[in-house]
Parts: sequence; structure tokens; C-alpha cells
Amino acid sequence: MLFRRKGKNMMHIKHLSAIGIGLIAFSSFAQNKKINLPIVEVLGKQYYVYEAKKNQTFFNIANDFHWDLEELMRINSKVLSPMVKGTKIYYPCSPESSSSYSSTEDGSPIPEEMIQPITHLVKKGETVYSISLMYDIPIEKLYSLNPGSRSGIKAGELLRIKDSSDATPIKGNPEFYTVKRGDTLYQLSKTFKTTVAAILNLNPGISEDNFKAGEIIKIPEIGEGIKKETKYVEEPTVLGFSSYKVDKKDTWDSVSEKTGVSVEELQKANGGTTNLKSNQIIGVPEIVVDSVYKTIVTEDPRELTLNGVSEIYDDVHRVISTSDSVKEIKIGILMVNPTSKIDLDFTRGFLTGMNQVKNTEYKVNLKVLDGRMSQEALIDSLGNYCPTMLFTTYEKNTPEFLADYALVSQVPVINTFDLKDETYLSNPYFVNILTPSNYFNEEIVNDVYNRFPGATLIVVGSETDSNDLLVALENKWDEKRIKRVADMEALADLSIVPSASYVIFGNVSKKDEISELAEKVAELRDENFRSTIGFLGRPNWIVYDEALKDSFQKADVMIPARFYYDKNSSEAKVFQSEYNKLFNMTPTKSFPMYSTMGYDEAIYFIPSLIKAGGDINEFRESTSSVQSDFDLVRTANWSGLINPMVYLVRFTPYGAIEKQKIK
Repeated sequence: MLFRRKGKNMMHIKHLSAIGIGLIAFSSFAQNKKINLPIVEVLGKQYYVYEAKKNQTFFNIANDFHWDLEELMRINSKVLSPMVKGTKIYYPCSPESSSSYSSTEDGSPIPEEMIQPITHLVKKGETVYSISLMYDIPIEKLYSLNPGSRSGIKAGELLRIKDSSDATPIKGNPEFYTVKRGDTLYQLSKTFKTTVAAILNLNPGISEDNFKAGEIIKIPEIGEGIKKETKYVEEPTVLGFSSYKVDKKDTWDSVSEKTGVSVEELQKANGGTTNLKSNQIIGVPEIVVDSVYKTIVTEDPRELTLNGVSEIYDDVHRVISTSDSVKEIKIGILMVNPTSKIDLDFTRGFLTGMNQVKNTEYKVNLKVLDGRMSQEALIDSLGNYCPTMLFTTYEKNTPEFLADYALVSQVPVINTFDLKDETYLSNPYFVNILTPSNYFNEEIVNDVYNRFPGATLIVVGSETDSNDLLVALENKWDEKRIKRVADMEALADLSIVPSASYVIFGNVSKKDEISELAEKVAELRDENFRSTIGFLGRPNWIVYDEALKDSFQKADVMIPARFYYDKNSSEAKVFQSEYNKLFNMTPTKSFPMYSTMGYDEAIYFIPSLIKAGGDINEFRESTSSVQSDFDLVRTANWSGLINPMVYLVRFTPYGAIEKQKIK
């Protein structure tokens, strides 16, 4: 019999109809292009097929094709020599096609077309510094690849991130890859020897829905995410081949019964022929099934379907299924100092918001953690509680261990107050609520520039602008259309052209100076009513929204802001009423209103978590906030999220205060 099983004290006939012995093609395709013979594939390995001439010997055949005589005889050990005309002789196309088993992993190189230079399309608010952090490369390297970037970059520019030599992997996979048309997550996972889950894990911004050409993704290291197990398996291998001479009464079924090989396998091993003639010589593969101790890669069958990939995405993002019987959201608030006014106000506001968005379907828990505890104690507390989302109240120096915690636990950390923290650029689970200065300044400057087309920029005062709004203005305006005046008297003496357009930027910060400048601008507007004069203040002017309200309105000032609390709005009145009911007190006046920050975050994040099943990628723009709006966006597929909301608070001459949303 041609099929036998070897294992633990067992040897018996095995029918292998489920094993694919398939024909590749009858063609001249082979690793040795000088050999023009048909090729068949048996158990995934390729063999040349040669029909012997009368009285031909193994020595003759080996000599003709430069084959190894010993291997040729081993593969065809049942064939007698000299041979009968038409005898089928098989020989492996490559050493890998021999019957020996190798347990080494696939060491084939990454296809050259998958190793590519990487370019980055600059978005609004990005700088060379932020891009260097995003891609984890030195600024000097970016400058060397893009010499013009030393003088600044603008949205829409293409920056070289890695050239051809940098993009070629030294070990394993390239770090970044630009998705091409036709790419799929499954195909890339196989090319880069990883898994769909590993790619999604490393790029939380990617899903099957937004995976498209032009997107840049990070590539996991070779083998990341691949699961293996070592066990005894039945390993079929080709021991060799024999020939069978067809009798005139034979059919494919009778030959199958005699040889123990299925009809399908016999036909495939003989070039896919369906004809069977008397005295025809056919080849019969001799297959042995061994029980071997083997390391097996266990593939996730879900990778093969769109629905399956969606399930993997849900697993990666810990999406709460609608079928889950217990739906629970755990909120953590890490307070820098629970006794401080800021922390108390924020938490009270958050509790007020939680009370407003009660949900009967979801159980929402809240745990407050004391930031004065040791790092080890905090990590233990977080590990025991396992929050769905963690809010922090650090105004500066957010602890580095939180970045590691977010990355390992895949828990979104909401940075509420620390404007200068840049963890979001490299950590996909960090969320900055306050719009970073680069984005903030660019949005404001672009809006003002478009409001006053062709305007001359007049800069009054010479204070240092720590947030670089002045720098952003000067970069946007043509130097020929910028005038600088040192004080109020110089402004009053300035010649204003009738029907021309101007934007006055108040680069002062003291209350008295701001008040005086507002009065001067109001006079200037009255004296030059045929000219268009816009008045832009610095962001810190907003703290004087009540004290200088009359002066601001006379001058029609616009103040850039990341947030603004209008106590007379309908939303604010609801908040004040609910806050008073819970704590029997009115919210403390501050800037920003810390209680309102907590309230806005609660009424946005909790319903969003519930609606999206915990998937932060599915959060939508807020609609009912009091002080701060939210519309989270990722800066890259592997980075965190920012809230790019920006306002111009306009104090109009007709008594109203307009909170104009720029983004």
C-alpha cells in the first residue's frame, strides 16, 4: 500500500482525499529555467515530471538534466531501471521540495515594493518639532531631508520623513508604510509577517472603514501578534513516486481502490488529465503521514472576512457589545491634590454632569484617586479598578508613568489642563482637551486673515507673546503690510487710509494698558468710519471679560479663547441650577471655570462612551456644552487625540457677547 501512518505504535492505511495535491501548470516555469518540463504540485511542493524513453536509466536522466542521482533514485525508488517507455519520473524543483521536514520560520525577504520612502503631508497646526515627535526622529534629520523647513512649514507641504536608505529595514519590518490602492489589512499582515490585530493595536486610528490609499501606518515587528503552539500533528509528506500501468478494464475508481489514492489526487498528480487509456502509465504519489511534534501558527479565521476584521477591531478597542448583559463604564479621576480648590471644583462639576446624563441601560461608576499617593500605589489602584477612561487634573508636569499605563492598559487618559504636555504626539491613548498652541494660533490667524482680506496688520506694544500668537500673525502677513507702533500715542498718530482695511493686534497684557488701548481703538474707529478696522486681543484678555466689558464692546474687540463661560446662556443656567441642588452652593468663579470643565467633560464623554460602546474613534462633536466644545481628532493613526476647538469671543458694540466657534 502506498499510504501508511507512522506514529505511536501504529501503522495503517490512510485515505488522504482532503489533502490538496494540486497541479500548478504544465509549463516551463521552474527555478531552473533551462529545464523545459511539466511541473506538478504535490502537498504544496513542486516537482518536474519526465516521461522516460525505452530502456532509459536513472543515470542517463540525471546526467541529461544535471540532477542529483541519489535524490532522483530516492524519489522514484519503486521504478525499475532500465525503464519502460512512458514511465513517469519525478524530481523536486528545488531543495525545499524534498521530503525532509524543516521547522524553521519563513525567512523570505520583504518585497522591495513594500519598502518605500515615507512622506508626510503637513496639516494645520503641525510644526517640525511636533512631526519629529510623531515619527520619533531627530529634528536635525528632518532638516537634512527638508532644508527649507528650517524657515518654517505650512499646511499642504510634503515633508520627507524617511528616504530610501532609512526606509529599508535593518532588522525585521520597515517602521512605517504608506497604504497603496488595493491594499488590505489581511494582505499587509501576511506580507509583513504579523497579524491584523497587531496592526490595529499599533494604529488605533485605523479601521476597515477608513483604511485607504495614502494613509500612513506603523508596521509591527516581524512575528508580533502571531500565536504559536507546539503539539503532535499529522504531517503528510511525499516519500516518493511510483508508476502504474492501466489495465483495459481499469477506471479511475478502480485505480483509486488499488492504489489507495483518491481519483481527484491521481488526476492532479498526472497533470489534471481526466482521460484514462489501456496501457497508459500514470504516476502515483507515495505519501507517508507522520505524527510529528511541531510548532503550529494558529491563525485567527476572522482575518479573512470584513465582519471578522470588525470583530477584531472591537476586541482591540474593547468595544462593549450591545448583547452584553452587564454594561458598565468605570470612570477614574486622578486628582493632583483632592483638597485643592481646582480639584474639588472639577470633581463637583463632573458629578453634576454625571447626574445629568444618568442612563438606565449602563451602570456608570466613579472612583477618585489621590495623586499624592506613590506611583506604585496609584498603579495598583488603577490596576484593581480597571477604569474605562481616566481623567487627570494636572496643570503641568503630567507624570510620565501615566503614558506607560495608558499604552499598556489601552485606557484613554484625558489630559484636562496641562497645555504643554505633548504625550499625545506619540501615545495613541492620550487625549489633550486644551487645543495645543500651534493648532490654536494657526486657526485664529487664518480666520482673522480671511475676515479682513487685504488688511494691514498693526501691532501695538512689544510684550513677549509666550503662546507665539504674534509670531503666527507675522508669519501669515506680508511684511510690507505690517506696521508696528510702540504705544497708544503712536497709534493715535497713525495715518488711516479711507476705505482701507486694518487689523489692530493688542500686544499688551496689563489691565490698564488693555483698557487704554480699547478706548484708543474705539476713537480710531469713530474717526475713520469709512475704513474697516478689526481689533484682536491676546488670549489672556478674556479674564477681564466683566471688568472691561464696556471698553471691549465700544472697541468691538475679538479675543481668542479655548473656552468661554457665558453665565447668561441657557446651558449655563441649567448647570448652575443642578450644581446648586447637589451641593447647596453656587459654582466658584474662576478662569477657566473648573467646575464647568468637569461638567462639560462628564456630559460629553459619558454619553459618547455609551453610544460608541467605549470606542473613542466613534465620538462625535459635542452639542450642549457650557464652556468647552469637543471634537476629537487624531494627529496620526498611531498617535493620540486633540480637541482642536477654538473660539473668537467678540464683544459687539450693540451689547451682545458672541462666542464664535472657529473649529
